[in-house]
Amino acid sequence: MYTLGHNFVPAPIHGGGLCHHGAGVIVSQLLRDQLIEAVAHDNIEVLRLALVLLEGGIIPAPEASNGIATVIGESTNAMRKVFQKPVCSIYADMGILI
Repeated sequence: MYTLGHNFVPAPIHGGGLCHHGAGVIVSQLLRDQLIEAVAHDNIEVLRLALVLLEGGIIPAPEASNGIATVIGESTNAMRKVFQKPVCSIYADMGILI
């Protein structure tokens, strides 16, 4: 299992809702096989994006807000390229982004 490590110290204004500092077994294997990549975001920017969604009537959980920030970033990068890769996300009602 991959973790954030024993040296992980969140930012002083950390707004994440991390229940634990470990990834699931399947996610860890996908990362090890290089089928997915891990992405980190600045907490202030993530919360700003969540507030934009909140204005539209969507209340994202802190955990899902990080995923939403990744989707927005990937979509923006894809629009700038000639070859556009598809970007797909699922926002579940319990705050999980797949």
